[in-house]
Amino acid sequence: MSSEHQQITLEGNHNGISTESLMELLNKMVVRGYFYPTKAAKQVTHCDEEYDVLQAKTMQYIYSSSRKEEDSSASDNIRIILPQMPSECGGRKNDLLFVMTKEHLAHEIQKCIEESGRISFTDLCKKFNFSLQDIQMTTRIVVTMKNKYPIHIVGNDVLNEKYLDDYFRGQVPSVTEEKKPIADIAQDMSLPLQFVTSALTKRIQNGLLVGIKFMTLWDGTKQIVTQQYEEKMFHLLEDLLQNAQEPISMANIVNDIPLEPSAILNYIRTQCGNHHLGGYLQEDSSSCVLVANPLSAVYVPRSYKKRQEEEVVSFFRATGYITFDKCEQIGLSKKNSIEIISMDNPQAVTLNKCIVCRSTIEPPIRSALEECMALDTFLDLSSYFPEKMSVSDCVTFLKDYVFCEMDDSVLLGCLIFLVDKEPFYFSHGMIKNVSTKLLQSLIVDFAKQKAKQIVEGSSESVSADHDHEIAHKSNNRKFGKGSLKKKRMKKDALCDKAVSYGIVPLVTIAKAVAQEYPDLAEIQAGYDIPLEDGHIPQWNDELDGSDGPLYSFCRHVFGTSVKFQEDCTKAVEAEIARVKAIKIGASIQSCSTTNAAYIEASFENAFKSACHFLQIMAKYPKSLLNPDQEQNHRGKEEIMDWFLNTCAADFTRRLTEYALFKYGVQPTLFSFYHDQDMPLESDYFYSEIDTFTKRNFSRIFLSCRTDKDSTKCNPLQKLRDVLPADKGANLAQMWILCGGQAYSGGEIPMADGSRTFSPGNLEKFLNHIQETCLSICGIPYKILDKKIEKQILTARRKELTSQLEHAASPNDIVELSFILLFQKLKGFAICNITEFAIDDLCCEKKIAIAVVEVLQKVTQSFMQGNEIDATALKSVKELGLCKDLSGYCAQSVR
Repeated sequence: MSSEHQQITLEGNHNGISTESLMELLNKMVVRGYFYPTKAAKQVTHCDEEYDVLQAKTMQYIYSSSRKEEDSSASDNIRIILPQMPSECGGRKNDLLFVMTKEHLAHEIQKCIEESGRISFTDLCKKFNFSLQDIQMTTRIVVTMKNKYPIHIVGNDVLNEKYLDDYFRGQVPSVTEEKKPIADIAQDMSLPLQFVTSALTKRIQNGLLVGIKFMTLWDGTKQIVTQQYEEKMFHLLEDLLQNAQEPISMANIVNDIPLEPSAILNYIRTQCGNHHLGGYLQEDSSSCVLVANPLSAVYVPRSYKKRQEEEVVSFFRATGYITFDKCEQIGLSKKNSIEIISMDNPQAVTLNKCIVCRSTIEPPIRSALEECMALDTFLDLSSYFPEKMSVSDCVTFLKDYVFCEMDDSVLLGCLIFLVDKEPFYFSHGMIKNVSTKLLQSLIVDFAKQKAKQIVEGSSESVSADHDHEIAHKSNNRKFGKGSLKKKRMKKDALCDKAVSYGIVPLVTIAKAVAQEYPDLAEIQAGYDIPLEDGHIPQWNDELDGSDGPLYSFCRHVFGTSVKFQEDCTKAVEAEIARVKAIKIGASIQSCSTTNAAYIEASFENAFKSACHFLQIMAKYPKSLLNPDQEQNHRGKEEIMDWFLNTCAADFTRRLTEYALFKYGVQPTLFSFYHDQDMPLESDYFYSEIDTFTKRNFSRIFLSCRTDKDSTKCNPLQKLRDVLPADKGANLAQMWILCGGQAYSGGEIPMADGSRTFSPGNLEKFLNHIQETCLSICGIPYKILDKKIEKQILTARRKELTSQLEHAASPNDIVELSFILLFQKLKGFAICNITEFAIDDLCCEKKIAIAVVEVLQKVTQSFMQGNEIDATALKSVKELGLCKDLSGYCAQSVR
């Protein structure tokens, strides 16, 4: 549209109205949309009819004029933009009123920006005499139009890329000025810093500004510099580092040399790496940029580095070690210290927190350890290690560089560190000596004292319960046939009682160890802890070594030992049984008629079950007497001895005690147990054997003492003397057939000066008891028939299976599983696990090799008292509970 048609000028009194009236008219027409050609003029019927006619005519005139433009493809959507007449202009411009289309105004603004490069919205409003809103709206349209140079609206200014290019070319640092902060440029341009920074970065990256670099200093200041300026700064940096005599921190360097911190660090690293600089950079590897707080990196010059190296090497040569903390105090990093010391001493060993000289520290420690092991004693290692050497480094050095070069027995000892990090080594010989020589006697003494307290504390209630039991059962001859539930309840009660027995007090063991090892007691005295029974230290105290090496040793070796706790419990139970047996035996002489009747009735009922259980237990050893099986049972003598010294001897004990009771002999004249091998429960001679659940027999040992001089005598002869001739002789012969290990005086001297035991005889023993029981106790020997045997074995299997299902102790699981497997696979009931029984079961051809390996692994740990592997233990338990073992049987494996 030509300028003539684009601008429509109306004279002052056009159509007979004033300019102000026409202005009002046009404003109404714009608001109502009359200048949109697709919208027909409205004939409005209201009081301003004159305005309606004028509106229609004016719209038609402007529309027809706009259609006269030479370019017929122009948009039909022609919007009229009215100027806002500022008051200072007097309301009119040259007394003329004009209107302009939006497109025309956009082209005019575009032309203006191309000519000036930068112009404000205020200037555009003045130039075109339009409102700020119309100018801003139209300028946004201009930005989206096709422009020769991209246009930006920045605040109140409109500018194009050409303006920026021309300005930056003229404002970049000169050769003389060399640098210029971007903040100064932004201030000069009166533009935001962020916009100027972005525009400069773009032109530097595009190569528009040749030889110019963008740089951010440590304090965040951004500037552009010339390449010559950067090279000059690096020359100054090199001079500074080359002339340095003391370490220089990065904080000082970046203040003196205005370069980017990362560029300075990379430069120093490169120069040190190619040895152009003789020093080195000591830095935090995680740091790469300095912000408010300067980097911790420090450049150490060559001269100072040499003094540091000499100091570190000198210290290491003199002491044989150096900590990395000490190296840092001197000024060397861990990495540099390791390199320097390793080059000076090939024997240097790098640990976690220090470096040690193996040839200096190891020989004295090894020599002292060898002497300690030879003497079965302990060793205070604190004098062999540097004072500031950490516990972890001491342990690592001992295990990796000392123990590995010594005999494997050194690993059987224990290494303990006290709270003040003093290391102590206790040899395996010392541990073994304390466990066998000292501990066993302490356990026996503890058991006697504890059993006495328990028995005496409950004697009245026990006596009352005993009398009540006699009164209740004397009227019922079947009192011995108690249900399995009652038997199980008794066993559970015994377990609950065992939990309360406790173990040997810590101070008791510590006192005994101190007497055996006075050197250890002397060291312990320095901790001001008296070795008295009433002292505070307890087993459950924290294992921090704060109460000295003596208590730490006892806790470490015995405090967590399951075997030690079990030994204490078993010893107390055995002593309780022994004390009760003595008390009951001593009272038999003065017991009432009711009590005597009760004991007689109890023995008669128990005798039958004892005979049956003896014959069931004898099945397995009797099977070994078969000549065809001899080649498969190398240790059958061991099984014979075990049976004769436990099961057979226990049967003989019952008959002996009953004979002593029946004929009024003082029962305390004889003893039936070793002091260190007590029974696990109260097996009175008149009590019934639990044939369904019994798993263990204690070894029986008959001995006696005279009442006068308390010297030992021959118990067999004593039996012959105190009992009627046939009774005493038959019992003595029964003991002899059990073997010499079952009674005092059973040893036989050999020609070479050694001694052996009189052998027992299984077949003769079984024949002898069958022939003599009636004459000894007045009750015939009860023969086991097939029906009763099957009933007992079936009930025994069910009861043991039930116990295994609820078993939690590893020892109980192994024992129950093995006994059940032996009965299922071999067809025999056994008590006590023996090495030969293990080998015999593992030789069973029905079992797969994989199952055998698991059995051997578990039973070996069980026999040696070691910790049992949890996975293998679970597998063995599954085997014991398995009803059908066909899945575990070997078919073509063997």
